[in-house]
Amino acid sequence: AARPKSRRFALAFWRGLCGLLGLVTVAACALIAVLVMRPEVLLPQQPLLVAAIVGADGGVTLARVADDGTLVTEPFAAALPAGRDPELWFVREGEAPISMGLLSDDAKALIALRDLLSRQDLRDLQAGQLVVTDEPEGGSPSGAPTGPAIAQGALREI
Repeated sequence: AARPKSRRFALAFWRGLCGLLGLVTVAACALIAVLVMRPEVLLPQQPLLVAAIVGADGGVTLARVADDGTLVTEPFAAALPAGRDPELWFVREGEAPISMGLLSDDAKALIALRDLLSRQDLRDLQAGQLVVTDEPEGGSPSGAPTGPAIAQGALREI
């Protein structure tokens, strides 16, 4: 008479354990699905940094920092004379400007910030200005701005 009770107990124990493991598996699958489809729900998001680079003529060029650390700028709004190119610089007060490349008037610019800026600059992008200068064709020959500033704006978190 003792054996049937222990068998029933063992059967109930294993059924309960399998049910519990099944629930844990379903919960884990649901968590993985949420992380894959909507990671922002559980993982902290990077702040969205945007800038309105305003020209002396009132034209505005928008720029934003993408999630992958790339600065994306819209086509540059101001027209320059033939043989001149707009060059984008990152400028912090008291420091040498850092060239971020040439801007185009007909295409977006994609600038890999990690290749151009130090870790300190990346952490504190809001401490500087984005400045566009009027440079000779192909950009500044000296590695520093040579032409006048024709537009500027600051990256701000929104």
